[in-house]
Amino acid sequence: MRFRFNHVSFSKYLTFAVAAGVALFVAFGNSSMLSADSAKLLADRHKAAGIECNSCHKETPPKEAVKTEVCTGCHGDYDALAKRSEKVEPNPHESHEGKIECGMCHHSHRVSDNYCSRCHAFGFKVP
Repeated sequence: MRFRFNHVSFSKYLTFAVAAGVALFVAFGNSSMLSADSAKLLADRHKAAGIECNSCHKETPPKEAVKTEVCTGCHGDYDALAKRSEKVEPNPHESHEGKIECGMCHHSHRVSDNYCSRCHAFGFKVP
């Protein structure tokens, strides 16, 4: 049997392939997003930096999420965080929501969330 070229089917596949390529580029176009370090969970990044579980978790085994006071003990208060993220526009640490809990965005044992994206489309990459 001889292969018969079907222009309609080919154009549908081509359209799908282009759309998929664009979606992948939008999602992963920033090479820093694909780096091995950014793919790690925060717990992995902390461990790689020599920070043990009991540095943040005060009970073994951990029963609840780490409180913001523990995070700011190492990373600095909200003013220090806002200074560190001042080149991000708009600055996620100077939110109209006020000083929200770190755990609203940052998670150690699962992928972090962009809390702002509930209402906005800023596209922050949350570590």
